[in-house]
Amino acid sequence: MADLKAQFGVKWALVIMIVTIILVIAAVSPYQQAIEEAIATSAYIHAIEVAGIIDRLQTSPNTTLYKYYLPDMDCKIKIGEDVNFTVINGDEEKSYIADIIKSDIIIEPAEYECSGSENLKAIVFTRETYADGKQRIIVTDYSE
Repeated sequence: MADLKAQFGVKWALVIMIVTIILVIAAVSPYQQAIEEAIATSAYIHAIEVAGIIDRLQTSPNTTLYKYYLPDMDCKIKIGEDVNFTVINGDEEKSYIADIIKSDIIIEPAEYECSGSENLKAIVFTRETYADGKQRIIVTDYSE
């Protein structure tokens, strides 16, 4: 009889463990999806913001400066014909590419890592006219 009770207890313990594992997996999946969505949204927001800065500078007076403070996260910014902003969270990377308004103003390509250097806190966008008469938007490092 004691042997039968022990087998019955082991079966219930096994059933409870299986149900617990299923519930944990069901709870973690939406949480992971929410994290992925937050990372993608962050990349989108920052890419749109940087593209907007460049768009505004194209219609600004010569020598206009704009300082953009880098977010406190692991990320990469690539500026060229468009803005590619990549947010890095552990092994996962989410990117968003934002278009820049096309005009006669040359946008000098640049690449930055948000947390690659602790001294780099911001980047500065400058609209300048060179001796050849061409207008450019230049991106430079800024550290405080």
